[in-house]
Amino acid sequence: MKAVVFGSRGQLGFDLIRWLSKSSEVFSFSREEVDITDLEKVKKIIFEIRPDFVFNATGWNNVDGAEKVENAERVFSVNSFAPYFLLLLCKEISATFINVSTDYVFDGKKRLPYEEQDEPNPLSVYALSKLLGELLIKKSGYSKFIIVRSGGLYGVNGSYIAGRTYRNFVERVIENISSQKKMRIVYDVFSAPTYTFDLARKIVELAKEGFTGIVHIMQIGEISWYDFSRLIADLLHLDDRFIEPITLAELRAPAQRPNYSVLKNSVLEKLGKNDMMSVEDALKSYLKERGLIL
Repeated sequence: MKAVVFGSRGQLGFDLIRWLSKSSEVFSFSREEVDITDLEKVKKIIFEIRPDFVFNATGWNNVDGAEKVENAERVFSVNSFAPYFLLLLCKEISATFINVSTDYVFDGKKRLPYEEQDEPNPLSVYALSKLLGELLIKKSGYSKFIIVRSGGLYGVNGSYIAGRTYRNFVERVIENISSQKKMRIVYDVFSAPTYTFDLARKIVELAKEGFTGIVHIMQIGEISWYDFSRLIADLLHLDDRFIEPITLAELRAPAQRPNYSVLKNSVLEKLGKNDMMSVEDALKSYLKERGLIL
């Protein structure tokens, strides 16, 4: 089988390729190689390769940057309209389209893990653009799609070993504490930070088994970002005194965020496929892959 992956240099894209390459011919494109809003270029790639699966692991992920008026057109082009165009191309060749959405489509007021059928209520421009992408895909009339909602992603391609200036949350905590720099981390925002290697494993599994529809895929459990940062420090025997707990209100970020964006893997549970790792086990696996713990 053939698979196309857009966003190959991102954390999730990198891990999708690792899993797909075990059993498929993979054609991957980084954001620098292919801008998914370049419709003619994307169309040429899809029609020449004629893949069985198209994975969109790229997108505008700068949540605060999306609030700037001058970025609005680009945000919606990347997160809403480009995925819809990719879906229409997949329809032309009967391929399955896999698009990655976000836990931020919910407002956090439920205070219980969100299920796939719960009503979204985005609080930010970023979240709204992701939800619009979902709606366009669902209303297209083409059923061979998977919309994956997840969040709090971290993977090895967001670490220094990838040669990138970008660092995922885990790496930033490690770097700051190791250099004895104080970090201000919110203690009233809850998620289930998700290891992209585990996430990619499940996405590829569902795609190859013919699943279609919306699915939540997160690590099992929930934790505040403050406690997650302390867990990182504890596992690495680092001094967590440099982690300062603050409220979301004190953060004063341009974009509004949900205080609670834990997702329940309800569809996976119904399919008997909810073997995602716990929040702590996933973090341990990441740190082991990084060679930081045994």
